Amino acid sequence: MLPATGRVYADRGYDAAALHAELVGRGLQDGIMRRAHRNRPLSDAQITHNHELSLIRRAVEPVFGTLKRSYRFHRMPYFNAARNAVAFGLACIAFNIRRWHALATP
Repeated sequence: MLPATGRVYADRGYDAAALHAELVGRGLQDGIMRRAHRNRPLSDAQITHNHELSLIRRAVEPVFGTLKRSYRFHRMPYFNAARNAVAFGLACIAFNIRRWHALATP
C-alpha cells in the first residue's frame, strides 16, 4: 500500500480528537476546521485558521451544493461502488455541460 500524502479538508462537524489523531497516524495534513465549545471559545489563531481553510474550501462547495440540490446526491443511489462511480461521473458530466451552457449563453 502506498503512503497517503496530502491534506484533508473538512468542516466543523468533523472536529474530533480521534479524527485529528487518525490523520496524524496516516501522515496527512490536518485541514479540519475547529469548533468552539461551551465555555471554550476559539482563539484568534483558530479563527484565522478557520478563515484560511474556508477560502480554500469555498471553491468546491458550489459544485457539491449543485450535485446535492439538482442531481439528488445527498446519498449515493446504489449499494454497488461501480454503479455509484458511474452515476457520479455522469452527474459531473451533466454539471459541466450545464455550466458550459450557462457560460456560453449571452
